[in-house]
Amino acid sequence: MDTEKKSSLFLFGLFIFIMLVGLLGLSLTPKWNEPLANNIYAIAGLFAFSGDWTQDLHKTQHMNIFIEFARFAAPLTTALIFFVLIFDGAKQLLAFLLRPRTGFELVIGLGNKGSAIAVSALEQGKKVIAIEHQSQNSNIALLKRRGAIVFNGEINLKVVKKLNVRHAKNIFFCCGDDNKNIAIAEQVLPYLNTVEGENSPQVFVHLHSRVLADKLNQLPRFMSNTQTELRFWRKSQILAEHLLQRYPIQPYANIQGVSRAHIIIFGCNDNALDLARTIAKNAIYKSLQTPTITFITDKPNGSLKAEFAAIVAATQLKVIEEDVAQLVAEQQRLAMLLNDVTQVYVFESESLNSFEVALALRNAMFNHCLFMAPIIYATDHAEIGDSPARQNQKIPDNLYAFNNNSKDINISAITQPLGSLIAKRTHEHSYLASNNDDSQPTSWQALPYSLKEANRAFAMSWDNKLAAIGARFCTTAQGIEISASELTLMSAMEHTRWCAERSIDGWQFNDVRSNLTKQHPLLKPWGELNTLQQQGNNDFFTSTVTDLQTMANSSEFEFGLQRVRTIAVTGHRFNDLADSKYSELVASIDTTLLQIKQRYPNDHFQFVSGLAQGADRLVVERAKIILGAPYIALLPMAYELYKMDFDNDNNEFEQFIAKSLWYSEIPPVYQHVADMEEVTNPARANQYAALGAHLVAIADDLIAVWDGNAGRGLGGTADVVDWWKNKVPEEFAVSYPLKPQTAKGDLYIVDFVRGS
Repeated sequence: MDTEKKSSLFLFGLFIFIMLVGLLGLSLTPKWNEPLANNIYAIAGLFAFSGDWTQDLHKTQHMNIFIEFARFAAPLTTALIFFVLIFDGAKQLLAFLLRPRTGFELVIGLGNKGSAIAVSALEQGKKVIAIEHQSQNSNIALLKRRGAIVFNGEINLKVVKKLNVRHAKNIFFCCGDDNKNIAIAEQVLPYLNTVEGENSPQVFVHLHSRVLADKLNQLPRFMSNTQTELRFWRKSQILAEHLLQRYPIQPYANIQGVSRAHIIIFGCNDNALDLARTIAKNAIYKSLQTPTITFITDKPNGSLKAEFAAIVAATQLKVIEEDVAQLVAEQQRLAMLLNDVTQVYVFESESLNSFEVALALRNAMFNHCLFMAPIIYATDHAEIGDSPARQNQKIPDNLYAFNNNSKDINISAITQPLGSLIAKRTHEHSYLASNNDDSQPTSWQALPYSLKEANRAFAMSWDNKLAAIGARFCTTAQGIEISASELTLMSAMEHTRWCAERSIDGWQFNDVRSNLTKQHPLLKPWGELNTLQQQGNNDFFTSTVTDLQTMANSSEFEFGLQRVRTIAVTGHRFNDLADSKYSELVASIDTTLLQIKQRYPNDHFQFVSGLAQGADRLVVERAKIILGAPYIALLPMAYELYKMDFDNDNNEFEQFIAKSLWYSEIPPVYQHVADMEEVTNPARANQYAALGAHLVAIADDLIAVWDGNAGRGLGGTADVVDWWKNKVPEEFAVSYPLKPQTAKGDLYIVDFVRGS
């Protein structure tokens, strides 16, 4: 209940209390035999009229304190009630008169999804108008306090015209019922179709059912809609995209040294199924292999066969139907299952406590010396990492919680401004370049719904393709040079993504194309295309890259392209340098960083460090200050073991972890955890040597803070420098199969002088 209703009820209750007090006072006087109307008249304080019998109470000394209290308090309370009601009405009228007329976000329905969208829009400084038919909805008061204008009542054409929604920027239909959302959208769309050009608002209709969304996409009334930007979306799909963006697969597959990642999903609800479909469609990397996906569920359901059939059409799928609690209890079987896993997702269910399962999985990985793959588990509560203490420092385990409800939904995740912009501008650029030739694609506004969605999916896949050649989007208007081999690689990746997308959506290979029966002659692996078909794909993709480069180089658009340069850090440990020595070292590091920036002025830098005490931490700290560069923490072993090497650390390691872009532990080369518990055990030196090999494999350049002397033990700074110049020993050699193919860069040596 909102504050205004609470205030009104409080005042009304206070008035009733005053009346009862007055009645109590009258019961103590001889005049109690008066009619009830006279009693109420008396205690309400209406005694100013001629002939007021209550004046006799004063004359006869029968007026008591209870009556006096009621006679004065009741009128004041009554006046206050009227004032609150009038003020509330005036405020509502003023809000309506001063409501935004253009460029506002309209949210219809304030359940979990609608309120999350509205709150995120307000946090971004957008103007929000919301409509909610349930007056008892607690989100109404929350949004009003944050500055939104909220109207109570049903949405209909009259309300649509009254609010002039044709001038909204975006409209979100978030009613709890799919049928209601569709019915309301069908009422509103004809009214919006009278708006011409880009002034028409975008319409986003939420649906719980993916099957229903797919069927609606194929209806002529929606497929042929060319006047309004209409999109169907689902919470589970937004969550899947959010998870894949927040916890990308490629970096961990690289560290693991595999070209085909293995994803294990515990649970089989809508969120889990949409995650699997999203991974199969979008996790396409340099190897052109979609990940292997394993479902583990203790509730086999015949209706899931169609879902699994769609997923298996695009990737390798394995389904294990077994009681999860029993599987987790069998450590040996669990270790075999986790032996080659790249990521694990655990979804909550009635019979599944996601945190307990995640903790058991981590213990199995640690005890059996397996790669500590990220374990991402669902929770209905806010993430622990959101607390201020966790923002300042973090213990680097491999457990990551995410909200399994609507809290992670935000307006940008639904509208996808960059992806939609690229899709629209790229298509329009091609349309303008064709001089409106009838044989070329029509304008964006004239495209049917299905083709717009295909363009958006293509645009949203640019991140993976750019990452494969060591590039990314940036906010500065600039382009990059892309070689012919890089174009061919990205073209092959796009073809593989397209095949996965079409296969999941029910398309099949056939020598003759048919859009109605979903058949296509190019629906086969890149390697099976003939030379002419591959060249056709390359030509088409080259034209799209040209369009993208044109936009990136133009200040008219909101993005650019830049290369990503990964710089590894190795160096000596120290924690007791004299002030003068420390200042000299800082100056030398800064000079090196500025030298790198001067050589690659337009590149984006990211550093990789093991974050040991001394040089590892100092270099990434200075890089953040001098270059604004983030850093990745690549740890040689699990936190419990690594922390043994840090003396008098004062939680500095945890603070550096909290500030990292992301972190991971490298795969163990040791066989038993007990070997790692002794600081002098050779197994620890081998693990540090393995970290050095990973730094050499991941980096484009290497910064070494080194005294020039031979190493004191295996895997030290001297060894890493030697391996960079020559070759990593065979027993420690690792490969990063999904890393961009670039020539080995430069070695920057920062002189280190010991002494205190």
